[in-house]
Amino acid sequence: MNAESCPRTVEQSCFSREGYRADNVISVMQSLDGRLGEVLAITSGYNDPIGTIDTAIDAVIDEAKRQGVGHVVWLSLRTSADVDYQDPQEQSGIDTFRAYNEQLVEAVAASDGDLQVPDWATYSIGATAWFDYDGVHLSPSGVDALTTFLAGSVERVLAGEDVSPASPARSLRRFNKLSSTPGSPCAAVSTACTATTRCLPSPSTNAVPVSSASTRGSGQANLMLVEPTEPTDRTSHRRNEWETRSAVDSGR
Repeated sequence: MNAESCPRTVEQSCFSREGYRADNVISVMQSLDGRLGEVLAITSGYNDPIGTIDTAIDAVIDEAKRQGVGHVVWLSLRTSADVDYQDPQEQSGIDTFRAYNEQLVEAVAASDGDLQVPDWATYSIGATAWFDYDGVHLSPSGVDALTTFLAGSVERVLAGEDVSPASPARSLRRFNKLSSTPGSPCAAVSTACTATTRCLPSPSTNAVPVSSASTRGSGQANLMLVEPTEPTDRTSHRRNEWETRSAVDSGR
């Protein structure tokens, strides 16, 4: 798992709150050449300038193909009313995230099935407890929710299912707007999904494990998660559970 603060996908990363620049996503992929496994999960994009979106998507897909990765699973970016995030240089914001979703869906349509976009944007509408004040960085409960959603999505992709939205992000924007309107049908659905775990995909006992920094160089991992935002608690919750189940012998 790569959960550095403030990375970008292809451009030089922005300065993080810790005062340094993380490697961008492509650099991380290249540093793990041959160890990304069958599925590459990406949650990048929140710090990318809008003019780099097409290049970023193409670069990730091309690098994954070069390394023989079978599937790229790229979560849609959050665009709901609670999102109030901009990168430190103010080169990205909610309009960028909407454009990213549109171009990801277009890229899915143009791909041969190796790109899938699980709809995290719609799935997490109304779940404010999963996020910090900016609507992007994860709270501890958000770490659990995202990893459960991601594990279920990866399992479905490996089973041959299509998990991408059926229509471009324009539909997501309308749903987001309606979901923030009290009394609307979409708000009711969003509230119901936030209030009960029955709306969450059930974690599989055979969930695809995630490689972590501690396992690099120790063997072949099945999944590499490249995460653009730093969770509130990066060393607990579901990530540890996945690391415990990891097929990689980390020696711990």
